Amino acid sequence: MQRLSHIATLTPQASDLIAPGEDPAPEYDRLLLHSVCDEFGLRRFSPQEIDFIHNFVNVMHPLAAALNILQGEKNTFLGYLVPTIVHLKNDLRGLLDESSKPTATEGLAACRLLIQTMIQAICKRLDGRLEEKESILAAVLLPMFKLDWVSDDIQRLQYRVMLKQEVQLFCPP
Repeated sequence: MQRLSHIATLTPQASDLIAPGEDPAPEYDRLLLHSVCDEFGLRRFSPQEIDFIHNFVNVMHPLAAALNILQGEKNTFLGYLVPTIVHLKNDLRGLLDESSKPTATEGLAACRLLIQTMIQAICKRLDGRLEEKESILAAVLLPMFKLDWVSDDIQRLQYRVMLKQEVQLFCPP
């Protein structure tokens, strides 16, 4: 515990080394990681390893955000499931596209298999749930989402028709 409190005293010194106008996060993270490694007598991370860690965090961020929403204690309804998962899949597909570009960093390219695996796992586990009428209608009826999470116009129209049919079942004209 003393080592960790000592590391905490080192971090303000690290922020003093960052030039004004620069993004402080990468340099601060690098210095913090070096401080931790030095304190515990471990080998310092190479710039490539630090780049990989940053990209790994960027890849896992959408999943962590989705889990925070779905595991929340407030405002957690069935209607949150479909839009959250659709948004997560879109974010991961964007990262997958970015990782396949020639300009992608080495760390992001190394995370490509992780991104693919996460997309496959989400599809395998949740695609059936995302197509259930009950889940779709729950999302459509939440004022926070409505149909904003649906990008395809044809699918949006299908969901509107689905909602109208369901309303007509309970409230005949």
